Amino acid sequence: MKKSKFILAILIFLLALATVGCSSGVNVNDVSKNSSGTGQDSSLSTTEEKSYSITVENADNGTVTTEGGITKAVKGTNVTFVISANADYELDWIKINGGNNLKSSVKSGKLTIAMPATDVVVSVYFCKKGEKNTSSYPPYQESSSKGETYSAEILNCENGTFRLSKYSNIKAGETVYVYATPETNYVVKNVKVTTKENNSQNIPVVKNAENWSFTMPACSVNVSVEFEIQKYSINVETTEGVSVTLDRNIASEGETVKITGVILDVGYRLVEIKVNGQTITNNEFVMPASFATVEAVVEKIEYTVDVISNENAEITLTGGLKYNYADEVSVTVLVNQGYKLKNIIVTTQEENAQTIAVNLNGNSGTFTMPACSVSISVELEKQVYTVTAKKVTGVSYTVDKTTATVGETVTISNVVTDTGIILKEFRVNEQKIESNSFVMPAENVTIEPIIEKTVYTVTIASCENGSVNLKDGVNYNYGDKVVLVLSPATDYQLDTVSVKTDSGKTVEVSNLTFTMPAENVTVTVTFKTAAGQKYTITVSSCQNGTVSVSDTSVSYNTKVTFTANANIGYELDYFLVDGAKISGNTYTVTKDITVTAVFKAKTFTLT
Repeated sequence: MKKSKFILAILIFLLALATVGCSSGVNVNDVSKNSSGTGQDSSLSTTEEKSYSITVENADNGTVTTEGGITKAVKGTNVTFVISANADYELDWIKINGGNNLKSSVKSGKLTIAMPATDVVVSVYFCKKGEKNTSSYPPYQESSSKGETYSAEILNCENGTFRLSKYSNIKAGETVYVYATPETNYVVKNVKVTTKENNSQNIPVVKNAENWSFTMPACSVNVSVEFEIQKYSINVETTEGVSVTLDRNIASEGETVKITGVILDVGYRLVEIKVNGQTITNNEFVMPASFATVEAVVEKIEYTVDVISNENAEITLTGGLKYNYADEVSVTVLVNQGYKLKNIIVTTQEENAQTIAVNLNGNSGTFTMPACSVSISVELEKQVYTVTAKKVTGVSYTVDKTTATVGETVTISNVVTDTGIILKEFRVNEQKIESNSFVMPAENVTIEPIIEKTVYTVTIASCENGSVNLKDGVNYNYGDKVVLVLSPATDYQLDTVSVKTDSGKTVEVSNLTFTMPAENVTVTVTFKTAAGQKYTITVSSCQNGTVSVSDTSVSYNTKVTFTANANIGYELDYFLVDGAKISGNTYTVTKDITVTAVFKAKTFTLT
């Protein structure tokens, strides 16, 4: 009995010791199947405070940061991760060293773990709200069914060092992380993992944000890292007027880079070549320990324009006398009276002189400056002026000339006016002429006939049981549309409408509208009682519902009621009578009408 009590006391003491070291955060054994074995020298003193790194892999649609911004922690320290999803997204999973999904341990956007005795890599995935993610990176780790473990051996390398998250006791399916540290001016070229058996097969390696990783096969592996010297890119600045070529596009520090070609566009000259803002000589430079930008500095060449004088014209250039290649040169020519500009001539000032094309526009022109100086002159001819006969609706005429010189007589004849039109006079360049002829001035002219329309009146004959008005007054020109506005007395409606000219001719009326003839007219309207007449209500088909009416044939001035029957998910928006929106669901009928309705989708509030 005493022996049993002694054994029980020892067990209680050992349990108390095991409880003292526990942390309030998630235990690393619960969050990772990859944290057994640290790859560190087991001979280190247990009292040494060793820090392990914390790496958070980049994620789309959200962020994960460590509270306090820490990147290292010693074993047993509580480390809190702050998780924030972007709008319309939510956390799907979060894993430590590729272990189980710890989403259920996230409280108020935070996850706290007890730092294990190994480096920690946090991966996370945010998905659209309401959607399930199909991604499983880092892959879920399944232990070997037999519990077998394997080792990872580091091979020698140059120009840098690297280490693994685990070296031994690794189960098939576990994720092993590779951390490489290049020497100065070197970078990682390749991370290679091969099996020690099965004919040395290559194992896929994944490049993460700050490390590499691979999934352990069911055998031991060799891991090697190849480093290469850092090379920097060389950017050739795009500069108008020049293109530059180099003997290489990347180079390491200290290498000599040569300019192999400088091609200047027409009209440019090279000033200097700069690398990172510094002028170089001999078309070469030594590569710095950084990216390099090559820039060719050029300038445009100026060419001159010599103007050859002419006694009957003055030549001016709006932009002065100096231009660059491809500039547009604008030329204006002021010609003496009686002369006309025929051509602007531009020739190059070189041994084999060339003529440059000029775009003429009246007494001005433009040309494109060549890559040399030029001379400019003009070719003139005696002026012939144009005679333009302006077309005016309602009158026609002929003119005996379309062109004339100063002092010639121009005659107008065969003048015919349309019905309802009176010719008042002819004008030449807005000046009245007499006897339908004029002497040609020293300018182009336009002949314009000035006409006026005869005004006719509409008289409304007196009528009973209603009134008649005209929409646009009582005065009209020939061909105008005259609209009648009728106002029947209560219980009366239109009976007859007639329009007659003063000469007794009948004018056709359609829909209370007629065309004004070339004489005065009188409008006669009669009204008749509307008692006993029925008006038809037609229901037109509509989308997303139907419409019914209280009656489809009613007397004058009867109020009818419309009823809307909406399809599922829709409701009435408004009714239309003869295409016009009405307020409410009743209408007073004074004529045949067509009714329909507009339905809209129902809206619902989510609570």
